[in-house]
Amino acid sequence: YGIRAYGIDLFGTMALYIDQALVVRMLVPQMMGTYTVALSLSRMLNVFHTSVVMVLFPKAVSKSPGIVREMTGRAVRMSTLFTASAGVFIVLVGPQLLKLLYGREYQSATAVLRILTVEVVLSGATLVLSQAFMALARPGIITALQITGLLFTVPLMFVLVPRLGIVGAGLSLLISTTMRLTFVLLSFPVFLKM
Repeated sequence: YGIRAYGIDLFGTMALYIDQALVVRMLVPQMMGTYTVALSLSRMLNVFHTSVVMVLFPKAVSKSPGIVREMTGRAVRMSTLFTASAGVFIVLVGPQLLKLLYGREYQSATAVLRILTVEVVLSGATLVLSQAFMALARPGIITALQITGLLFTVPLMFVLVPRLGIVGAGLSLLISTTMRLTFVLLSFPVFLKM
């Protein structure tokens, strides 16, 4: 179990930072700073899903598949609702937040902030849904999904960042996360028969 689950942490951590590692070589320093500001502001939303995961996984272990499905469904609905609500707030007041927290020169990060906010909501939902696989002793599936997400992110970065700059970086993450969420949802009936 540990060997199959280790990949989740390894590739999950790589997924968190691969965009920054690639973007730093493709953008001028000022744009990298703008991207980092938008990324850090959007990542504040991770608190909702991360809090749920800390409780969901230990509570779901050793439960029947039906109970795990019910717990996971409730957890993903509630945490995504809270995250999306906070995300709407960030999208609406993002320009003012950027100006207040970082200064007027960072208001150009508004478009990428909005994209990254949507990405955080979807990636958090994916994280919560993946706990069902962990609790039902199928962590290898989530490791494979993490790898798949990385395999989408890297080429998308090389294609979109030179063309669209920081917006391309945000879109790369959003597309990759959307693919991971789709794969997790499709994996429930295929691998867990639910």
